[in-house]
Amino acid sequence: MPLAYAMSILRLAPPCWSCEGHLTKTGDLVCPPQLWFYSASTIYPELISIYLQVLGHLKETSCLWTVSVCPHTASNATTFTIKPEQSIDKKLTANDLQQLQQDLHTLSYSLRDEIFKIAKQKLAEIERRENAA
Repeated sequence: MPLAYAMSILRLAPPCWSCEGHLTKTGDLVCPPQLWFYSASTIYPELISIYLQVLGHLKETSCLWTVSVCPHTASNATTFTIKPEQSIDKKLTANDLQQLQQDLHTLSYSLRDEIFKIAKQKLAEIERRENAA
C-alpha cells in the first residue's frame, strides 16, 4: 500500500497494519482502506491529521480522511488509524473503493514533505507565542 510505504519513510509513526479495502460478493464495500500505526507522542498523529484535513478541504481526496486512536491493540503501544470518514446513510460500492484507493496515492505523494512543513509552522507559532509572553 502506498500509504504504508510513505509512513515507513516518515520514520516518526511506523505502520503496523494496513488494508486496501474489501468488497462483498455483491460489490458493496465491507471494509474501507485503512492503515494502523504506532506513535509514542500525540504530536505525530496531530500533524498527520492536519495534513489529511488540508487535502480534504482542497478536494484533493474523494472524502475526508481521519486519524483516530484504535480502541484495542495487542501491544502496549498507542495505536492510531488513518481511514476515510464514512456516512451511515450511504452504501459504499466498488467504484467508491477505487476512489479511496486512489486517495491512498494522493495521501502518500507529499506526506513526508507536508508533515515537516506543518511541524515547522507549528513550531514557529509556538515560538511567536513564547516571544510575545
